[in-house]
Amino acid sequence: AAEYETKYRRLKTKVQPKIIHLDLEFDFYPDDRRANYQARMLLVNQSQSPIDSLFLNFEDHITVEGVFFEDKEVQAAFVDDTHRLKGYALSKRMMPSDTIKLVVKAEKNYLGFTQSGSQPQPDLMYNGSFGSLREFLPKIGYDKDRELMENRKREEQGLPKLASRRPAVDDPLGQKENLFAADADRVSGSLTLGTVMGQVPIGPGALMKEWEREGRIYRTYTLESPSTFNWYLASAEYKEDSAKTTHTKTHILSCPKHLFNLPIYQKALHSSIEFIKKNLGKYPFSEVRVIEIPYYQEKFYAYPNTIAISEKEGWYADTSNIAERAYLFHSLSAQVMRHWVNAIILPANVQGANMLSDALPEALALQVLREALGEDAFSHIMQKKYDYYAKERNNEANTEPPLLYADDAEYLEEYKGAIALYRSMESIGAKKFYKVLGNWAEKKKHEPKRFIDFYEHVLNEVPISDRAQIVQLFETTLPLL
Repeated sequence: AAEYETKYRRLKTKVQPKIIHLDLEFDFYPDDRRANYQARMLLVNQSQSPIDSLFLNFEDHITVEGVFFEDKEVQAAFVDDTHRLKGYALSKRMMPSDTIKLVVKAEKNYLGFTQSGSQPQPDLMYNGSFGSLREFLPKIGYDKDRELMENRKREEQGLPKLASRRPAVDDPLGQKENLFAADADRVSGSLTLGTVMGQVPIGPGALMKEWEREGRIYRTYTLESPSTFNWYLASAEYKEDSAKTTHTKTHILSCPKHLFNLPIYQKALHSSIEFIKKNLGKYPFSEVRVIEIPYYQEKFYAYPNTIAISEKEGWYADTSNIAERAYLFHSLSAQVMRHWVNAIILPANVQGANMLSDALPEALALQVLREALGEDAFSHIMQKKYDYYAKERNNEANTEPPLLYADDAEYLEEYKGAIALYRSMESIGAKKFYKVLGNWAEKKKHEPKRFIDFYEHVLNEVPISDRAQIVQLFETTLPLL
């Protein structure tokens, strides 16, 4: 990681095109822990400068079978196998607004017994595959995800300390990028996924078609609108529970042995979707799937039409007490709120980005929980957030920033950030908060947005009597009281 950053940091400022459309054909072969796929991407030059070359970063365990520009196979002009980086010269420069079709044919294959421990390789498993699409597709240009983020490790490798894990709030490059993908903004497309019989292939988008062929099962998904490029793929044995709200179909797909808490999940889905329709506008999808994923994944994922929840997060919990019911309800509600937030807000890749992507959905879900399950459930989750923040604050690897400049410390945005936003909502009133949020999101709605700008809109509505307290919450590093 240190060598990659040192060697290729010059690519940070090199203009590269962005993905705006993807058509994917993808086949899971779980028994071999292998996938074969072809990705057809449409790239556009959104800059004001010409582009004469393209740099592609590939993940490990991938064999690239072919790269094509405008359906013509091309060979890399530059290859660094150690860092899995390939450079391609364009036969014709991309001028501003020009597009090019990029096709990548590849295979990913894991060998050996490494489905546990620190590197479980969860995107290709015998049963329960789940992983980011970016684990298969190349990242274009400089890959910031390969940088070391902890200052202790950076010092060990002779790298300068980071003042922040994210670009500064006024960084010109960061303001043009979005939080989810530096090489894409909102992407349209379709995905055709295949897997073995007995498993179900799951992708982003609305399910359009399902069929069987030669002992395999296939599904085609289509994005209902261009969406942030945080897409995930899954294949597993599932039992499905379906229902319907006023306008939205809901599907819960879980391990056949984990059917205990489906009513709570359905209640959380329906309450959250109806809350959005009543207070915030339109829920962005005509159908939504909640899927169970293996325990060693992250806790939660929210991406187009889909929410993924780790099996350790409540699928077989005892929900006879209010604490567990509140946790399950709020956790799923927060992911539904992420669907809505991600559909209307494109967070700029600068400090405060995760206040929009994480803290805001968590705060909205607190209100859903309070209205649906009552004060005891709400108080329990609020206390849980207080306690977690207080504990993890002492384990901060770098220096805790104020919330205005938060830089993706999990304990900060999701916990202190959510509490601070909820207090702001209480101060100005929920209805006014929703209105301020909606009006702000509509301004330059297709451009990346900064949390600091939303904060200033909210602060203008805070009563003078509460303003000092709200300023302290967002602009200082004082702990919660």
